[in-house]
Amino acid sequence: MIIEKFSQSSQSLIEKACRLAVKKNHAYVTHWHLMSVLQAEQRGITSIPGIRSETITLKIDLRLAELPKALRDAQQTPISRDLESLLIRSDDVSQEARHHKITLKGLQVALLERE
Repeated sequence: MIIEKFSQSSQSLIEKACRLAVKKNHAYVTHWHLMSVLQAEQRGITSIPGIRSETITLKIDLRLAELPKALRDAQQTPISRDLESLLIRSDDVSQEARHHKITLKGLQVALLERE
């Protein structure tokens, strides 16, 4: 997927998710990294009625702790197939809303559909 298709805020979010995966020495960038960044920035998944922010953060942290680590000589941290599918779905959502770029809202909707 071409990064230029994403809005500036979406590009920033994806970059932060990639950085998080590298910092945690994970083998892949996943939707859990994306959710973690969104949660940390209070941009969307915290507003689910009846669910406390701390509960969501704990679930995300537990999932991140379970992810496989990168091999010692790994040179890159690719995105997972699940995240790739989520990005494609966010493109569909953004197009359905007649946006020219893939927006944060498109990413949020795709994440909520996923979980």
